[in-house]
Amino acid sequence: MESIDAKARAILETALHGRCPAVQLELRRVDRPGQRQVVVGFAPWQRPDFTKEEAAAAARAVLQLRARGFLTLESGARLWIAGDFDAYYRSALYEALCRETLARARTNPEDAAVYPYLHRAYLRLTPWGRGVLEGAGQRFLQPSPKA
Repeated sequence: MESIDAKARAILETALHGRCPAVQLELRRVDRPGQRQVVVGFAPWQRPDFTKEEAAAAARAVLQLRARGFLTLESGARLWIAGDFDAYYRSALYEALCRETLARARTNPEDAAVYPYLHRAYLRLTPWGRGVLEGAGQRFLQPSPKA
């Protein structure tokens, strides 16, 4: 099986042993409800000081794991666990997006209808992904030996 990088391993480890909340940073428009611009794709942030580059790398890892059938994304949950998403709302990355959006709205009236949005979701292992990880044990989650 093709090896995975450290970021993907960390995401799989979290999903294997508990809840794995993730968010997608979006810009939405009040006047056009269906329109959204993805700033950073779905990713779990391990720290509130995650940079945009780190979040983008985590989002790429999530895409890779979803494409390989390890993870699924549940964004229509009717019940959110209190506190799972607090760190995202308090993050430097979300704060920067809010400030940037406000600054753009002040200089361009067209942008006054734009607002930042955190699209919440949970990353879950697929039955196949769980089977692979549990069958391979911790070996799969260990870093690949360097050649």
